[in-house]
Amino acid sequence: MRAHVARRIRFAALTAAAAALVWGVVAARERALRPTSFLTGWTLLALTLFLAAYALRKKIPVIPLGTAATWLRFHAWTGILGIVVYGLHAGLRLPQGQLEAALATLFLVVSASGVVGLFLSRVVPARLARKGQEVLFERIPWHLRDVRQRAEKLVVASVALSNQRTLADYYQRRLHRFFARPRNYWKHILQSNRHARAIMTELRDLDRYLNEAERRMSADLLKLIWEKDDIDYHHALQGTLKAWLFVHVPLTCALLVFVALHAFVALAFTGGGL
Repeated sequence: MRAHVARRIRFAALTAAAAALVWGVVAARERALRPTSFLTGWTLLALTLFLAAYALRKKIPVIPLGTAATWLRFHAWTGILGIVVYGLHAGLRLPQGQLEAALATLFLVVSASGVVGLFLSRVVPARLARKGQEVLFERIPWHLRDVRQRAEKLVVASVALSNQRTLADYYQRRLHRFFARPRNYWKHILQSNRHARAIMTELRDLDRYLNEAERRMSADLLKLIWEKDDIDYHHALQGTLKAWLFVHVPLTCALLVFVALHAFVALAFTGGGL
């Protein structure tokens, strides 16, 4: 934990120093009445390209270019530095023209989605680790089908063994939809398991109407409900990370296109002098 905090302080200090350096150079040039837009613009372009390189690093993990965790740290802190440089580049004025407006909007949206992604990358893995079992997102449909089939076999066996339909009727009325597909997305995101506890309370209250054999099967069904709820939890949190990537990555690609177009227009009209 201490090493983690020390590393975070070190990265924060480096980012602050880099931001102070850029700000100092910009302030010196402004005092000398020299233009600063190209300096901050090229700096921002370099930072944007470095941020985009993180996606390439994930595509080629076998090449020894540092660990993914290290790249993620650099990606996060470089993003913060990029926001500072963008503020120096654009200032407080409103964008002029459609290209600048589109570029400013994309940059702000990508930055906001990056902050959200940073939060998710810190919170979601820790929450999943506390669940104990590891569930691959691509295997979740298989896990759901497996637990549903075991629950259905258990209910069918309860009818055959006890010649009673109390447990089967409850499953059809209350649990069939629960086991059919992932449920309670927002409740899992908000870390609430009241939905599962409510079902379990109902099932325990049903014990008074069950015979001894059905009670044993009801206890097994309770375990399957917990298992299904854990799978739903993984589906909700891992699915949120996947959905975030489908937003952040395409927006970043669009931003790169607009940055390149903006740079071309700036060079064409001003000659690119510093």
